Amino acid sequence: MPIALGHSAAPARSSRAAAQVRRPARYGMVWCAAFFAAGMIAALHLRGTTPAWLFFAGAGALFASAALLRGLPCRAAFAGAFVFFGAGWLTHRLHEAPPHHVVHAAPPRPVQVTLEGTVASPPHARPPQQGHFARFAFAGPTARFELRLHALIGAHGTREHIRGIVWVRAPASEVILALRPGDQIRARGLLSRLRGPSNPGEPDVRLFAAQRSVGARITVSSPDLIEPAEFHPPTIDGILAARDRTLAFLRGRSSAVIEHTETADDQAPARDPARALLAALLLGEQEIWTGDFEDLGRAYTRTGLAHVLSISGMHLALFALMARTLLGHLVGDRGVLGARLESLLIAAALGAYMLVVPAQSPILRAGLIALVYLAAESFGRRYDRLNTLAIVFILVLLWRPMELFTAGFQLSFGAVAALLLLTAPVRRRLFGPCPPRDTIGFTRSFWELTKDAAAASIVAWVATAPLVAHHIGVLSPLGVLATIVSTPLVALIVGLGGAMVLVAVLWPGAGAAATPALHAAAELLNAFVLALDAIPHLLPAQFPALGIPLTLALTALALWWLIRGSWRDFRTLGATALLAAWLILGPFRAALPRDHLMRVDMLDVADGSCYLLRSGREAILYDCGSDWYAVGKRRIPQAVRALGAWRVPTVIISHPDIDHFAGVLDILEPLAVERVLLGEAFLKQARDAPDSPAGIVLAALRARGVQVRPLCAGEAWTAAHARVIVLSPPAGAGFARDNDHSLVIHAAVDTLAGERSVLFCGDIERDAIEQLLQILPDLRADVMEAPHHGSALPFAVNFVERVDPDVVLQSTGPSRLDDPRWDDVRATRAWFATAGDGATSVVFRRDGSITTHVRGAR
Repeated sequence: MPIALGHSAAPARSSRAAAQVRRPARYGMVWCAAFFAAGMIAALHLRGTTPAWLFFAGAGALFASAALLRGLPCRAAFAGAFVFFGAGWLTHRLHEAPPHHVVHAAPPRPVQVTLEGTVASPPHARPPQQGHFARFAFAGPTARFELRLHALIGAHGTREHIRGIVWVRAPASEVILALRPGDQIRARGLLSRLRGPSNPGEPDVRLFAAQRSVGARITVSSPDLIEPAEFHPPTIDGILAARDRTLAFLRGRSSAVIEHTETADDQAPARDPARALLAALLLGEQEIWTGDFEDLGRAYTRTGLAHVLSISGMHLALFALMARTLLGHLVGDRGVLGARLESLLIAAALGAYMLVVPAQSPILRAGLIALVYLAAESFGRRYDRLNTLAIVFILVLLWRPMELFTAGFQLSFGAVAALLLLTAPVRRRLFGPCPPRDTIGFTRSFWELTKDAAAASIVAWVATAPLVAHHIGVLSPLGVLATIVSTPLVALIVGLGGAMVLVAVLWPGAGAAATPALHAAAELLNAFVLALDAIPHLLPAQFPALGIPLTLALTALALWWLIRGSWRDFRTLGATALLAAWLILGPFRAALPRDHLMRVDMLDVADGSCYLLRSGREAILYDCGSDWYAVGKRRIPQAVRALGAWRVPTVIISHPDIDHFAGVLDILEPLAVERVLLGEAFLKQARDAPDSPAGIVLAALRARGVQVRPLCAGEAWTAAHARVIVLSPPAGAGFARDNDHSLVIHAAVDTLAGERSVLFCGDIERDAIEQLLQILPDLRADVMEAPHHGSALPFAVNFVERVDPDVVLQSTGPSRLDDPRWDDVRATRAWFATAGDGATSVVFRRDGSITTHVRGAR
């Protein structure tokens, strides 16, 4: 949100001629920013195949041509120059690492090495697991930090000078957590390059890391493998180390302010929801989304207030507004010179605040927007706000090019641009013109400010709602109202808390008198959100991935309705009907192409399994688990939405092993799950051990009103073109091992070339396999899941040979990848493993052909 102080643009002129004179200057930088972004988008799709110097040469030639041309050819040359410059900049930053960079030395598979370098960020302890089943984790917490490299020592003692940054993962011992930025260390562990995206809709972490000079990761198995080292780093590394030490010191003091916030009932601060909210609002910490506060974070999301929990332009604008109000009372009206000084003081306070909060992209992006506007105010010269925003847009992309492709960047700049252009006309249309402030009293002034805030909130919500629906898939109808009501409390917390943080950084212990009020405000905001979330029938709406063209069209139409739309305008009504038809018949239809009778998508969930089976408009998820228990929070819903199946009403859990159902509770809302089908063994384990993972799942499903139904051999149903039948286990099966109780599902479709089928096996082992082959000796399938994640036991190898599929899908982690005992079987068929190939799609076409597609993770 921009900080609107003083008069920023040229004085208003009523004549159309004056408006036409201003227009080229007003939109010049906006067009430059648009063409710069277009070049980056094109370069991202080229994936570094064209060298950056070629783009830069083209940009230079076009800039030179523009200097010699006039009129439309000149503008076209400038546009092309910015496109080429944007493409060259992204290619240079993301795809062309300098010599001796760690990205060139990191192998695709882990290799034992020793690294020397300087700690670049303070270690942060992380729990071994997240999600509903975190307490069942066996491993201890881990510490993660960044290491700025100096040298790489190979397994044979060879020493190589190396640059760049690596992510370090190590056990969270006292020795590791005591490391500070600037410490010189030597770390021995397994070095590997960063892996590309392995699931649909997954961002490429390599590109986001490259813009920060991160090129690899190293896993250290023991704290003893990290020891102090002494070396003479380059001058620039010494300067960066000093900067890192200073920032870590300031941020440590700011965190201490929140840690010592008093609680009302003497509970431990680390378990206090009000403290977690303060840490999110004031320091950008994300504790409120995990552990004990996960339900609270979800309540903010469902009520449309998730943006409150991440420091953004709104927070910094509120901080600046509180600072301006305080300075106004202290200094009073000092004329133009006083206004400039006021802007400088606010900018200084804002800059100091940004030093003590984490250097995260949303915070720095919002801070840069605010500081640029404040700097323009302090100069006292006329400037155009939209032009200035375009300059900030380009500066942010020069700093971190991949920001362009993040939801936060798009929402921030989209909202700010809409606020700059539309707040005033929307305010006049909805509430009438605003009277001069010096002609009304305090009560009327407060009421007019409320109207301004309501107009701004409506504009921001309408402008960003289609983007939120596209990126996140959830849109709360309460968002505008909740934002308006909560803004005063948020302003109090941000203004008072921000000032307390700054004062306490300079004078530890100062500002303690304000902590009770701060804590009370946080508790009140939490109570408001939870009360709003408890209102029945006000759940957020679910949306499929809309696609960029439809998202832009919906945004334009919504804003048009807001500023000029009328029910008497047939053109507006026609455009609305057209987009409604596009929305309903496109993303909301979520049906496979007519030529695709059935499709199976194997998602990469590491050591676990998750298969999406679709036919027509029907969708079934067979298992949704992993050894990473938080797999259902983002990975599975994100991948399923990217595949176009935004609603999955049926989930089948094969058996009660946690790596097959760890994500089921997290996907219920995002994927609109209506029923969960289980085996008898799952229900028995849940009844016998209510505190087990199976018992927790069963209780939660019933509490949320999800239909739970047991399955056994012989049950069958249809899903569009597919016939689905349960082959095993039979009712009352007495298998000794849980794995043998896995639900074996066979799905088949009739094609022009005969029946085509897929077989899901779960973790079945010897007893279930022998019984299955005894009952169905002629069992065949064109595609099948490798039993028990591809464990190469003799009975499993024999089973795959008997079924004789053309395609085998193996959902596994690295430990079972390319097991040589499967070589003979793999040689005669297509074999896809998630640890090597990423997510894999299998399409059963109407003509009987079967096609496959992999994400190419190897």
